[in-house]
Amino acid sequence: AMSEAQTSSSSSSSVSSNSTNGKKDMKSSKAQQANDQKGVGTGDGHWEMKKVEIPDDNSCLFTAVGYVCEKGGSPSMNHASTLRQVCASLAISTRDYSEAVLGKKPDLYSREILNPQKWGGGIEVAMLS
Repeated sequence: AMSEAQTSSSSSSSVSSNSTNGKKDMKSSKAQQANDQKGVGTGDGHWEMKKVEIPDDNSCLFTAVGYVCEKGGSPSMNHASTLRQVCASLAISTRDYSEAVLGKKPDLYSREILNPQKWGGGIEVAMLS
């Protein structure tokens, strides 16, 4: 069973004027004001936080990322396998994730990350971002 708690709080932030470019600050400030007025998630100027219990099954990172990225309706917790496949494919298909970054050869990494008992971490977050 999934336990959930919801909280809402007003979103407020200010843009500092550390920049010497006043136009840039003004644009940033206007964009922030528009975002503050619109809100994130609720559309009424409030942030909505929702605590969701994610299974501690060694795929929790992939499950959580899939959960928060799913749009509309009732989010699912069934995306871990798909996101593992994305990471495996990226390791092989791009030079961004070399042996030096992965700590092992990309083909070995891609086989290992498909194992549902293998934890995800910072590299996988970077790949999925």
